[in-house]
Amino acid sequence: MKFVSKKAREANEARRKAEAELEREARLLELEK
Repeated sequence: MKFVSKKAREANEARRKAEAELEREARLLELEK
């Protein structure tokens, strides 16, 4: 059970990081317009 929750937490962190990257790229594109 602990192992599963650790994996889930890592997946959530990875998704949050990916979303933050996409948001930053979107903001940069907005600035370039």
